[in-house]
Amino acid sequence: MAHTQFSPEAILRHRVLLHVLFWLVVLVYFTIGYGRPGRYDIELIRSLAFLPLHIVSAYAFFYILIPRYLFKKRFIAFLMGAMLVSAWGIASSYFINFKFLASIGVGTGLQTVWNPGLALLGQFTILGTAVSIKLLKHWYQQRQEMMEMKQQKLSAELQLLKSQVHPHFLFNTLNNLYSFTLHESHKAPEIVLKLSQLLRFMIYESNVPAIPLLREIAILKDYIELEKLRYGNRLDISLSFTGNLEGKLIPPLLLLPLIENSFKHGTSRQLDQCWISLDMHVENDTMSLKLLNSLDNEYTPANGHHKGLGLQNVKRRLELLFHGKYSFQARQEEDMFIVQLQLQLEKDSNVAQSPSINYQPVDYDMEMLAGR
Repeated sequence: MAHTQFSPEAILRHRVLLHVLFWLVVLVYFTIGYGRPGRYDIELIRSLAFLPLHIVSAYAFFYILIPRYLFKKRFIAFLMGAMLVSAWGIASSYFINFKFLASIGVGTGLQTVWNPGLALLGQFTILGTAVSIKLLKHWYQQRQEMMEMKQQKLSAELQLLKSQVHPHFLFNTLNNLYSFTLHESHKAPEIVLKLSQLLRFMIYESNVPAIPLLREIAILKDYIELEKLRYGNRLDISLSFTGNLEGKLIPPLLLLPLIENSFKHGTSRQLDQCWISLDMHVENDTMSLKLLNSLDNEYTPANGHHKGLGLQNVKRRLELLFHGKYSFQARQEEDMFIVQLQLQLEKDSNVAQSPSINYQPVDYDMEMLAGR
């Protein structure tokens, strides 16, 4: 995200200007706050005389005591250094007040009795403000570093999760291709072509935070076509995509593992007729997806359906990307497995919103022709 000219990072880049501005504010504060009407010029001279003392004390804390001792938890050394700077400040204040200013006729009658407490009061006022700014800046930088490290960790984990989709999908599809080549099937070249198209997307197009929802749907259809070649007439598929599908963004390859899971752990275990039903509806920016697949009557969860890499992958990516702002359920019933997902989609600012599009459930082969 680009930072504006008023962002903290942009402001911190003008360090010299900020320091000059700070000390100008100090001068104005002491001149007006401690001066008397008609005698502000006298207090301005006094403030200018004490300014080097405050600058040296503040920068001693800024660049020596705080970074070398306080931040490194060397508290005894920090306290000793603070006491040393304070003692030096008291001595310098005495010299400035009763030697330098008295010699030029400024301050006579304003303070005739030496009071170390008053000397420390002005010094601590400046040091307290300066140290507070330093600590606030340090806290902000630490917070930014922690957020950056957290973001890098999340990005690395997301990349790992996404990369797991590739070999998982690839191995399943290669197994399909292998079975066709063993029988010298004429469908093998078609599988190679469709597989290459999907791999091209995974390698070159999926390395982005989000893609158009319609593109994700197209990937789902391409994968289903590959599986349809393997199952033939033994598989019934119902697809329904309704609502405003255009102008919406979704993380790439988020839905593919769900479809893959239905084939691998559901229909592939059935010898007779099997089926898969996918219903997606988008209303406003909310996507609701319901995916059902048939199960063998003798199927049990111990076979690994609930522990598949695909579902675990999707759950983790949802948590990282949507931070709990989603609904995901996966459950098994007597003869089917049901996955329900609901989440908020981002809007694609580059695409104008269009009227609702409805792809109602139809015959699979006709659906494939109409959707390409």
